Amino acid sequence: MLELDESRLKVVAVTTWGTACGIATYSEELYGALDGAGVAPMILAPQEGGSCLSRRSTLPVEAGWTRGSDGIGHAILTHAKRYGARVLHVQHEFGLFLNNEAFYELLKQARMEKLATVVTLHTVHPYGDLWSGVLHNLRKLVDCIVVHTVQGFAVLHAVPGNNRVELIPHGSPYPQPAGSRNRGLERFHVPQRLRGHDVCWCLVFGFQGVGKNLICTLRAYTELRARGGGRNLGMIFCGQPDEYFSHLGGVPRLIGQTGFGATILERREFVPPADLPDLFALADFGILNTTGNHISASGQVHRYAAHGVPLAVADRPIYADAIRAGAVPFQLHVEPRHEEPTVSLVNAMSAFASSSKLRETVGASMEQLAKETAWSKVRETYVKLYRELVT
Repeated sequence: MLELDESRLKVVAVTTWGTACGIATYSEELYGALDGAGVAPMILAPQEGGSCLSRRSTLPVEAGWTRGSDGIGHAILTHAKRYGARVLHVQHEFGLFLNNEAFYELLKQARMEKLATVVTLHTVHPYGDLWSGVLHNLRKLVDCIVVHTVQGFAVLHAVPGNNRVELIPHGSPYPQPAGSRNRGLERFHVPQRLRGHDVCWCLVFGFQGVGKNLICTLRAYTELRARGGGRNLGMIFCGQPDEYFSHLGGVPRLIGQTGFGATILERREFVPPADLPDLFALADFGILNTTGNHISASGQVHRYAAHGVPLAVADRPIYADAIRAGAVPFQLHVEPRHEEPTVSLVNAMSAFASSSKLRETVGASMEQLAKETAWSKVRETYVKLYRELVT
């Protein structure tokens, strides 16, 4: 274990780590920002074949507990005591523990051990008996619940409880090093015929699944092209598909249905952070068209924002705070509809493809969002929170 300055506040972070998922990426960025800012984080990840230990990190990382086990509490608190932690911070996602009773027991034991407890709820479902039980228990058992969105904050405050609820925005990895469009063309194997400066690229970035409504996005592109619009517009889909989406044929099957496959590229991979500047240097704008009603914050929005890439987004809770902040103009809100393209989605594509001025204006708004939610600012909120909980 690393030698630590004893004046730094020791925090054990219970989270996924070293995996291709949004929570792992969030945790890597948050605790990387906190390290050295008066906080000494240790990552305590579930045992998943030791994969979390293969991720290069300057932080101490241990695979110390097993999903679904009744002994989650004992295992996690043993590591916390050995580390000398004063704060236990859980990055909660549905399925993190696979055993809610063991999770609640962990929180009760942590309270008995006088550990300050923080749970970040990355997703809030304000409906259903299961989530109702989770929210009611967290309001009783945790010192502080952190949510990322205004809507999530309202939901938690409507649940009876005396503990603290904090609204802390999802952080943005800003500033980013400048990317190279030419390197991006090479790295992501763009065909020579599509490398001209007149090509406008729409990037759809992130994990690929049925809920991302990619079929609707592709059909909107097809409709725009069939009308004679978007002649200079190409599409890049970049991200890992989930197992079910792959089983259905994924993006390649959908591309084959468009009739415009020559100008649609798919890159089925988890792009490492070092390559993201070149990917986003390729992008002239992006589309995020998730259909879900869950209350969450989109890490993808903050990734686009950090690179100053303009977006059109679905009018759904996951994008609500970006819309509220003015990063996405009203006319680019996309009415989500499963499979069939909407007029708003086609119009958003057309507007971005035809106006460099619009792309520049919205890109500047996105970059402003990134500045306001940069990890260098968000971490100060967490440092203050941790200090207040232990004093």
